[in-house]
Amino acid sequence: MASVVTNIINGIGKNVGRVAGNPYKELSIGWFDLRMLKNSPKQDHYKQRFLNGFITFNSVPEFLYGINEIFVDHIYRFQAKNDRPVILDCGGHIGLSAIYFKRQHPNALVTVFEPDAGNFEFLKTNLASQGYGDVVLRNEAIWIENKMLTFNSEASMSSKIATDNETDGLMVKAVRLKDQLITEIDLLKLDIEGAEYEVLKDIKDKLHLLRNIFIEYHGLFAQQGELMQILQWVSEAGFTFYIKEAHNVYPQPFSRQQNDKSSYDVQLNIFCFRN
Repeated sequence: MASVVTNIINGIGKNVGRVAGNPYKELSIGWFDLRMLKNSPKQDHYKQRFLNGFITFNSVPEFLYGINEIFVDHIYRFQAKNDRPVILDCGGHIGLSAIYFKRQHPNALVTVFEPDAGNFEFLKTNLASQGYGDVVLRNEAIWIENKMLTFNSEASMSSKIATDNETDGLMVKAVRLKDQLITEIDLLKLDIEGAEYEVLKDIKDKLHLLRNIFIEYHGLFAQQGELMQILQWVSEAGFTFYIKEAHNVYPQPFSRQQNDKSSYDVQLNIFCFRN
């Protein structure tokens, strides 16, 4: 009986710790900062103490989701073969991933592509605040051609290249990813909101230059064949892959009662690495 009581007390202590604890303390975000963020009114611009400086953003839920995924769960952690890895960050958002890469690999050669003008301004400010002036920042979309594209700019994680039947949007410069793959790349991160299939199809004969690939896949049920092709391409190129759910679109998949505003049926994080 004593052991049962002890286990109950320990369990309660752990639950209290999870509720009262602060997983972001090492990021210089205090408990009070966290409460203030979660209860702050919606606004166009937030500025928060973060690591060696400040971070600016326009969505508290997206910011907290990002730092939890990147700095708490460390989803982008990888082993570099030297102290100067080459990293292409396609879909840099407000710069959290680039900051993480530079903290993990201070001498890394990081290039960030971010087409959304609002996100790009946050990106520039945030990298400068953290002292990472050597990161190459490009206000461009990753695509299969060098051209101007219509872009749905939402200054959020959901900004994306417009589809053929969407004419409402801004014109942005797009660059062909294949042209950027001229030497060995230690990590290619692709978070390009639905354009990943076309881009990967275009670079499949360059996959031998990549040591690690992160793909955030966005798709519909009708596009399952495209997902299968992506997995086949990376497998044939010598990669092993590991898949995690990026977003729980359908909590009850059999009934498919969608309870969010996602425009995709499937959102997956696909980690491709060489054994």
